[in-house]
Amino acid sequence: MPKNLLFAVAAGAASALAALAFIAGVPGAMLLIYVGPLPVMLAGLGLGFQPALLAALAGTATSAVAAGGNAAILYALGHALPALIVCGMALRSRPGAASETREWYPHGHIVGWLALLAAVLLAAAGLSLSSGEGFREAVSDHIDKGLGALLPQLGDPDRQRLLSGMSGLFPGWIGASWVMMGVVNAVAAETILARSGRAIRPKPAWAADLTLPEWLSWALVGAAALALIGALIEAGDVGYMGRNLALVLALPHFLLGLAVVHGLAQRTRHPRAVLVGFYVVLFVSAWAILAVAAIGVLENWIGLRNRLPDGPTKENV
Repeated sequence: MPKNLLFAVAAGAASALAALAFIAGVPGAMLLIYVGPLPVMLAGLGLGFQPALLAALAGTATSAVAAGGNAAILYALGHALPALIVCGMALRSRPGAASETREWYPHGHIVGWLALLAAVLLAAAGLSLSSGEGFREAVSDHIDKGLGALLPQLGDPDRQRLLSGMSGLFPGWIGASWVMMGVVNAVAAETILARSGRAIRPKPAWAADLTLPEWLSWALVGAAALALIGALIEAGDVGYMGRNLALVLALPHFLLGLAVVHGLAQRTRHPRAVLVGFYVVLFVSAWAILAVAAIGVLENWIGLRNRLPDGPTKENV
């Protein structure tokens, strides 16, 4: 077997074993689960899409053999799919304006497609569950069973309080975490491959060059409108779906808002101090998180970074 194909198969097996760490009770299982897509992305961004596809198939087969069909489906959707989306889109390019240059598919648009796919999967799950007891009730039941299995020592009042706090945005947090997992692993894979000189695509400047497709902001507006309509007409599942979809679709805008803040901080005399203060506020205030996401929406629509004046130059500092 050629060396590249052997590496792809090994990467897929390693990815699956990382994803199955929680079932095996391995220490640090949550971290291993989160980096599950990394080996597949290393194969894809370093060798090409076909090795990434082979790695994803090897990982799915490993999951099926080790833990059964349901584990294979969860691995395919949770780990292999985002890795294949990232690799397939990241490797798209076209000739650039200058000779011997190439324009690569914008990395922010890849984040946008990941968020849209997460929203579609969330909506599909909601529609399939709403025919019975309702989407929110079904989510609450699943969380309740999980809490009973993981924290059997919890009394009923404590479990109900925890359940009430978790269920409101639980599907949205799962979807946003899935998107963020794809982003974190893509950045890690690009960094590793760029430092080793094996990257097919040049490492992008994530903060400086981050852009989102315009349709993503309209999708966020639509989800927010759905949440508002659900609240106004007192249709519980409609509002619940809208709130959770909005959370997933807000994540890329939050990342874009962070990129804007970082860009603006670099225009000040003391960018490091500005960023430290900003992250302190962000850590303690949920409103600051919403504000950063709103900045991301404005940047996507009107281009804030291009409209604001440049900061002080070396001559006037």
